[in-house]
Amino acid sequence: NLTVQQQAFLDAYELLRKKHYKKYRVIRKQLDDYALAPHLDYYYLRDNLTSTSPARIEFFIKNNGTYLAERLRSEWLMSLGQAKKWQTFLKFYTPQKKEALQCYFVEAAYKKGSEYEKREAKSLGQELWRTSTRLTKNCAEVDTVLRQHKHLSGTLVWQRIENALNQRVYSRALYLKR
Repeated sequence: NLTVQQQAFLDAYELLRKKHYKKYRVIRKQLDDYALAPHLDYYYLRDNLTSTSPARIEFFIKNNGTYLAERLRSEWLMSLGQAKKWQTFLKFYTPQKKEALQCYFVEAAYKKGSEYEKREAKSLGQELWRTSTRLTKNCAEVDTVLRQHKHLSGTLVWQRIENALNQRVYSRALYLKR
């Protein structure tokens, strides 16, 4: 036996899954005081990141002290990075654990960032470059940016070679010795 709000929540969630957004919005309005309503908002925003205004996403992130807010931030930053929307990316970036987001930060900072952001990006980029045996597709630009700005010292290259050898990635070590 479900309460009216519980049933409305389940109905709204099902409409979200089916992407029936018009009907979803009607039911969602009835759930403003329901404790799980932020979950519905999260799923709606997550599924509509590219078509939702940055202000609406920012409102959710700033007004939901839940793990969902940080999860949405991470997913939104990934979307912004893939779309290369660097100014918006930098405005909402906070230090992230995901390597891809760290790499996007490096790229964004070098392309559109303040001097402070560029210094932060240099440090982070060098650390990512030094500790990675192989940069992922999202991180390929880190190598390019560091080379263009001459931020790869001989010491840094040797540290990466040593890291590759320690991890038995000999092909990478041979590639780096060039």
